[in-house]
Amino acid sequence: MSTLVVQLATPETDDYFEVVRPANERYCALQGYRYEVFRESGTSRQPTWGKIKIFLSRLRAAERLVFVDADAIFSDWRQRIESWGPVDKDFWVCSDDGDPRDFTINAGVMVLRPRDVAYWEDVLHTWWQLGDVLDLTHRYFHEQTALNMLLLADYKGVASKTHIARPSRFNGRNWWNPDTKTGHGSHAVLHWMAASGDEKRKVLGEAAKILNQRGHLSVERIKKKA
Repeated sequence: MSTLVVQLATPETDDYFEVVRPANERYCALQGYRYEVFRESGTSRQPTWGKIKIFLSRLRAAERLVFVDADAIFSDWRQRIESWGPVDKDFWVCSDDGDPRDFTINAGVMVLRPRDVAYWEDVLHTWWQLGDVLDLTHRYFHEQTALNMLLLADYKGVASKTHIARPSRFNGRNWWNPDTKTGHGSHAVLHWMAASGDEKRKVLGEAAKILNQRGHLSVERIKKKA
C-alpha cells in the first residue's frame, strides 16, 4: 500500500523545522514512504487549518495519507505507520497529551486511508466549513475543536470509521524528559507541542540526534538479520 507523509511547515516554523525535516526524511526513505513538505498553508485562516486543504489536495495521491505537524519527529524508526492502528478503521488520531479527556483530539499527527474518496471529500469539506459555522477560524485550538465536534456529532458515521489512540501511541510528548534527554517506552512520534519556537528547536534538536540515531541503528540491525 502506498503511503504519503506530508508536513506543513510555514516560514514561521523554520527555526525548529530545519532540525526536524532531515530526521523525518531519513525515516520515510528507510520505510519506503513518500515524503512531501508544504511551505504554504493555502488559507487566510490560522495556518493549522491548512492540514485540511492538504488532505483534500492529496486524497488520490496515495492509499494512505499521513499528516505530521512541523514540530513532530518520528522517534522509533522500527515502527511502520501501518502498525499504529486497526486495519478496519480509515482515520487514526490521538487524544491530546495535555488533556485527560479522551474525546479531546490532537490533530498534530493523523493517518487517513481514503478508501471511499467521495465520502472523505465530504467529511473534510464539512470539517472545514465548521470553522465558519462555529467562528473558529482565528481562535485557539480552532481546527481541533471543529474535528472534535465532527466526531461527537458522528457526521455521516465518521466516528465508526475513526480510531482514537492514546497520545503515547503516535502523537505525544509526556514520555520525553527534555532535562535528562531520555524517554521511556517505545513511541512512534515525539510531538513537542505547546512550546515556544526556541524551546522547540532546543528540545527537538536534541531529541532528533538521540532518538533517530537509535532508530537508524535499530533499522540497520533489522536489515542485516533479514
